[in-house]
Amino acid sequence: MDNSETENPESVASNSRGTVKNKSSAARKNIKSPSANQSSTSVKEETWAQELLMRSQAYHHKFIDSHCHIDLIYDRLKLPSNTQYSEFIKAQAQSYPRNYEGCVAIFCNPQTFDLHNPEDEVLNLASQEQGVWLALGCHPKNAAFFTSTNIEGLRRKLLSLPNVVALGEIGLDYSGEYHMLAETQRRVLISQLELAVELNLPLVIHCRDADEELLEIMQKHVPTHHKIHRHCFTQNLSTAQRWIDAFPNLYVGFTPVITYKSAQDPATAASQLPLDRILLETDAPYFVPGNIKSRKVKTTHPGFALFTAEKIAELRGVSTDEVLEACRNNTRHMYDLDYEAINSIDSGWHLSCNIFPLSSLQGVGGSVVIEPALRFPTFEVLYWSSSLMEGLRA
Repeated sequence: MDNSETENPESVASNSRGTVKNKSSAARKNIKSPSANQSSTSVKEETWAQELLMRSQAYHHKFIDSHCHIDLIYDRLKLPSNTQYSEFIKAQAQSYPRNYEGCVAIFCNPQTFDLHNPEDEVLNLASQEQGVWLALGCHPKNAAFFTSTNIEGLRRKLLSLPNVVALGEIGLDYSGEYHMLAETQRRVLISQLELAVELNLPLVIHCRDADEELLEIMQKHVPTHHKIHRHCFTQNLSTAQRWIDAFPNLYVGFTPVITYKSAQDPATAASQLPLDRILLETDAPYFVPGNIKSRKVKTTHPGFALFTAEKIAELRGVSTDEVLEACRNNTRHMYDLDYEAINSIDSGWHLSCNIFPLSSLQGVGGSVVIEPALRFPTFEVLYWSSSLMEGLRA
């Protein structure tokens, strides 16, 4: 998970992830129609969504976003915590590819699994959704807030919730001032590594500015053949290979970061690693793809993993369908996703949707089936500058 945006990356990180705070549920707001003098610019900027949907219709294989944060998407869009993800998809159908199949949703705020007073409404609703699988763990930037009640609450959630497929994202993050919490991060990490091994759950690993130390800790506490997802990889090929050599069942996740011109190292890694080691990610709500030129798009959702697949295909000189098929199989193997459960997912929500300008979605109506009481912001009003990713490693 990363939360860098048009503000200073580290200050945003400290406000959004380094401090655990209560989340208020904002009221839904109606979106006003664009004015006439905005229409030509709006039509030009919204073509990315139309083109995405048209491309997705031509692909033969589906995809699963292997790493996203539904709770943080809702926070950024100021949606209430009782929002159902399936309704969110319907409301955002104008930018969800037709071949989207599902996502692995990460919950890494320790308050979500506090033993006595959990803030778990989004988590509990997500656990009831088809096509949503769950991973829970304490993000290293939240390590200072992880207590003995959290580790017990985490254990209970992992054992009791349906569709739990992993423990994470956990790891080490020494970026900015977070290196001052190194000892706390190590303690919290080791306690969760031991829990994952005890419960035989795959691991989702976050690493920033701590590769050597993290790898050393994991080799000490995690069996060699444990399943590991090295999330949001932004390092070079040799680093990826070193992790795979240490853990043969490790998969490397790539996000839309690889679409940025400054991201040469991860792009090279995505082009050279064996395709059977790669997973598709969005890390939504972060990382707007670099090929979306609209300055209004500030937030991503799990459908944007198709951009990642298309870039990997371009880098490798293969078809997007080849990447989609391989990465879907990799995700199934990494998280032991049930074939029958996947194939039973009802994706009819998008089949009746036409391709249309985003401006036709303003308010309720247009070609999308939206319940009158559900009025979500559309992704026309969201933007995040990829140019600020220069030198940033998630």
